[in-house]
Amino acid sequence: MGYQGEGLYHAGPSKIVAIPALSGIMTPFLMVSLWAIASLLRPGYDQLTQYGSELGTGDNSVIMNASFLITGILIVSFSLGLLTSIRTGFWSRAGSIFVGLFGTGEIATAAFPCDPGRPLTNPQSLSQQVHNGIAAVAFTAIAVAPLLVSVRLKRDKS
Repeated sequence: MGYQGEGLYHAGPSKIVAIPALSGIMTPFLMVSLWAIASLLRPGYDQLTQYGSELGTGDNSVIMNASFLITGILIVSFSLGLLTSIRTGFWSRAGSIFVGLFGTGEIATAAFPCDPGRPLTNPQSLSQQVHNGIAAVAFTAIAVAPLLVSVRLKRDKS
């Protein structure tokens, strides 16, 4: 028996919504855990002064790139759950799509790692240039997404 109003959960909780919701809950823990493992295995890596993307190159890069890939897939799953749960409101649906855009950026980051040391000046490899573009789009998307999704959630009285 689902909620009969115009709220967030029209059909009630189901596996279609529960699996993406679980993805959204697990992702931050998995992301931080894999990042911590990758950084501990990189001698001289400083989390305060270096980018996480730098762990995607060099020794043990497979850990960080796997993290980008796995967490990206989980984030896209979460965004699809949001999209199917929030059935009304243009801005909230756009926010769900922006969450998915961030997840897609995480996946793409695994395919386009940054150059060692992340040089901000030329010459940069094609992979670094694509990585920079992905980062700009993905981080903008994840910064804006909660604001857009909250438009609908604020009106939801359920």
